[in-house]
Amino acid sequence: MDNIKKLFIKYKEFVLYAVFGVATTLANLFSFLFFDYVLGPDFYLVSNAIAWFVGVLVAFVTNKLWVFNSKSWKLKVAIKEFAEFVAARLFSFAFEEFGMLFF
Repeated sequence: MDNIKKLFIKYKEFVLYAVFGVATTLANLFSFLFFDYVLGPDFYLVSNAIAWFVGVLVAFVTNKLWVFNSKSWKLKVAIKEFAEFVAARLFSFAFEEFGMLFF
């Protein structure tokens, strides 16, 4: 058990990033399924956009709190971090939307 604890401590950031990455993926998937059901299949790109935003919110909060330990919730700091976080993920949004549109 000591070895497992040492490994977790050594790779804590990676393990937490992976765990919350799975949580983010699930949030994205289930919110897409929900909005696709509510809005209907004709609005799948809208459902995907909403699901992407939900996923980004989940990722931002979990990464901020538990992965990178950025504890400041001062409005100016949080807005700056969130804007940078979203900007870094805009490529994934474009990739998802175009992928859904063309495939």
